[in-house]
Amino acid sequence: MARDTGSYTTSNLPVTDPLHTLPVSAASADNTTTLSYTTTGVHNLKVGSPVIIYGTGSASFNFNPDSYAYGNTAPSATILGYGTPATVASVTGTNTFTVKAPSVVATASVSTGTVVNDTLDSNSPWDKTWLPTSAQTNVVVAREWGNSFPIQNNEDRAANVAITGVSSNGSQVTFTVGSGHGLVAGQFVSVQGIVSGSYGSNAYNFEGSIASTSATTIVFNSTVTDAVTSYTNGAIVSQAVIGGVKVISSAVGAVAYAGSTSTTTATTAAAATSVSINSTSSLVVGMAVTATVATIATGTVITAIGSGTITVNPALSTSVASAAVLTFSASTSNQYVTQQAHGLNAGQDIAITGASNPNYNIKGSVNVVNTKTFSVKVPTIKIKGVSGTSGTGVVGDGTNVLYSTDITHGLVAGDKVAITAMAPAGYNTANGTVIAAGLSTTAFAIANTTATTVTAFGEFVKNSGTFSGTASIAGDKGWAATYAYPSGNLDPSIDDHDRVANSERGYPDFTPSYTTPNIIGLTTTNAIQRIRAAGQSTGFIQFSSDITATTVATTATTLTVTSGTAHNLSVGDTVNLSGSSNTTLNIGDAVVSALPSTVSFTVLASGCTGTVGATALVFRPKNTVVSAQSPAAGATTATIVGFTRNYGI
Repeated sequence: MARDTGSYTTSNLPVTDPLHTLPVSAASADNTTTLSYTTTGVHNLKVGSPVIIYGTGSASFNFNPDSYAYGNTAPSATILGYGTPATVASVTGTNTFTVKAPSVVATASVSTGTVVNDTLDSNSPWDKTWLPTSAQTNVVVAREWGNSFPIQNNEDRAANVAITGVSSNGSQVTFTVGSGHGLVAGQFVSVQGIVSGSYGSNAYNFEGSIASTSATTIVFNSTVTDAVTSYTNGAIVSQAVIGGVKVISSAVGAVAYAGSTSTTTATTAAAATSVSINSTSSLVVGMAVTATVATIATGTVITAIGSGTITVNPALSTSVASAAVLTFSASTSNQYVTQQAHGLNAGQDIAITGASNPNYNIKGSVNVVNTKTFSVKVPTIKIKGVSGTSGTGVVGDGTNVLYSTDITHGLVAGDKVAITAMAPAGYNTANGTVIAAGLSTTAFAIANTTATTVTAFGEFVKNSGTFSGTASIAGDKGWAATYAYPSGNLDPSIDDHDRVANSERGYPDFTPSYTTPNIIGLTTTNAIQRIRAAGQSTGFIQFSSDITATTVATTATTLTVTSGTAHNLSVGDTVNLSGSSNTTLNIGDAVVSALPSTVSFTVLASGCTGTVGATALVFRPKNTVVSAQSPAAGATTATIVGFTRNYGI
């Protein structure tokens, strides 16, 4: 496989996702179904994108399908909102957008909340642009397998370690390299580019396991003693395991320690995500962050840990002064360290097996900390109720509290648990000990003196305990463990597939085109069929508003109504007329007999007289056809189409 020798690094990706979550700084509506939102940064949303909105403090502004996943506010259903994601109706700026509510929202505005963008490039690449707008001169498509059409990412183009010298003693071969090579004994690599022997032998070019290393040498067990002709292009390339396992050398478990504190060492500006602290000891990704200052929002968590710094999400709303004390919750994730680079991607589902302590053998989604460290969230169990444990039957008996769970918890007396998200906060604990009293399959007790009424139920995780035994990341063992060997240096005489020979670069253009069809005037069923035929999905559907008349004309047998809005009626359709101070015009349901224009219609009626009250007359089409759509016909900016339909069967 050809190695890309351009400027690509793991910090300069060919495709860059937008932020997944953003704080909402303002949301507004005033007796309308159109809700406007402003985010603190670029939201990267498109018309038709599904979007989750929570935490605004008003259910009218929240589109939240899961209060535990987004906001952790159960059992208070009042801020859950509409219980389903919203669909972006319009994008009015890089950090502003609108959605439609199912009913009129009278609340004028709110100023807090969070937006979740679930339409990232990596989650749905087939309807996105593959490459960013900034120039990438090193993105190469490798086509080693003939005329097939694989699109290979750059992750297999591993950096190489240059060889500056070769020596052998009949039992081992030593390669001289630069310091900071990062290779370790036992690691599988390939040695490439060494020319040896009078006939240009490549005896020193082999794949295998490193015997030992020093700061500037890599040693292999080999009996090769050929004279070296050239090592100008010599390189040692780390190998990627396909199938098999990667060995975990150490791990820190969930709530293996109580929550800790640290002090900021420098003032952190508003909107920043990186905070400098005096100690990162015992911290892991996923911990909650709180402080005595209001700028650390509820729900803030650690997303990355550096040398004396932590990265938090969401960003700070205002600056945090130096010497501010931050408090970190007990961890709800197991953090693992591998012997070699794990090569895992954030969000990848894996299984950990082989640990002597079964609490470390879990399945879940990966959160990558660095090249050799990752974490996996441990299972949480919801708490559905509390009561006293001394037989008093009250909430807390002054000594212990019994917590009830919605499923079997699997705890035994002596286990340690971390309880979070309860209110009052006295029911929470970082490392509580399960006692024997009251213990059943769906209830457990800990020492706790809290006895006030519960206003919010939370969840708990079991302490993972101390890591023991050798654990592994489960791989595909069906084909056993093999290794991929990318070229250390691009050599057209070896890497002779068409992309290298022709110096072709860039991903081929195969992005499909989505063109929104015209569905106005169609019945609901036919509109949905046409949307699906265009490869798109149905978005938010709402009923049309009544239309106000501008003029009326009456005869002894007819009433003709004109408005400034297209009515989308056909002869034979039903329309309801009401609201006029001239009661002769309020004839209720009537059948359309003629269509003078797209904004006027005629119904058969007797007794209608004069034009007084015409501008107060409203009519409601009752023919169940589409009267408006978003986005408009011909748009290519969305894969989801919402529409407005008239009332009717």
